[in-house]
Amino acid sequence: MGTAALIRPGFSSINWRMSDGSGQYHSLQTRFERRLRSAQLQVSYTWGHAISDAEQGQSAVGVGNPGSFHFLSNRKLDKSSTTFDIRQRLTSAVVYELPFLRNQHNVLAKALGAWQTNFIFTAQTGNATQVSDGTGRSDSWSRFDRPDLVATPDLPRGDRTEAHFFNTDAFQVVRSPRFGTAPRMMVRQPGLWNLDFTLSKRFRMMERAALVVRADAYNVFNHANWRSIDTTIRDTTNPNIGPAGTLLNPYGRVNTFGDPREMQVSLKFEF
Repeated sequence: MGTAALIRPGFSSINWRMSDGSGQYHSLQTRFERRLRSAQLQVSYTWGHAISDAEQGQSAVGVGNPGSFHFLSNRKLDKSSTTFDIRQRLTSAVVYELPFLRNQHNVLAKALGAWQTNFIFTAQTGNATQVSDGTGRSDSWSRFDRPDLVATPDLPRGDRTEAHFFNTDAFQVVRSPRFGTAPRMMVRQPGLWNLDFTLSKRFRMMERAALVVRADAYNVFNHANWRSIDTTIRDTTNPNIGPAGTLLNPYGRVNTFGDPREMQVSLKFEF
């Protein structure tokens, strides 16, 4: 029956889990607002850093339990940025009423005057991610932990391409029974910047009825926002895989993208 039956009859085992991972978030936040007669402006900026010593989805050596630790004897070796760590984020919004024919009451003014425009701009740096060993080779000990860090993984902004976003040569697979030297979160994923635009007008039809015409454009400049990158090291000695950065071996490539430009027009009747 097992010792658990002595505590609770009918139970063959009792498992007890405790999550003692710790994390901190530090930030400097600032906000500016200004209201004018026909415009409103708001700008927000955050400079922060999210740190933890355990990550949901990460696992200890040979265990596979989410939220566990790699280095149980020295928790400081697990301390690094979190996956949702975004160092800098800027958002700004502008609401502006076009001044054309605003104070006139003829038919032309009712059709072309008092249109309102909205701009929302967002820019942020990329979040952190880890590099893992996916070679599958029997002599690869970093399959259970992390690879070795032998160089700086970040590339200059001008050297980043869709096929080679970070320095893939900065990591090497561990070939001896030991822990890898790379930290938990090793590489920064791409950031983003985006501009959305809205043009709208409210046509009053009766005392309690109105028609709202609105046109929205998301990602106005159709900017190609890179979202995430492939960070899995593969066995390049396999002729079916090839060098990093190719479609067969996408290690270091951008693998997801943000939405392209989208536009929509809507009519809303209020009563």
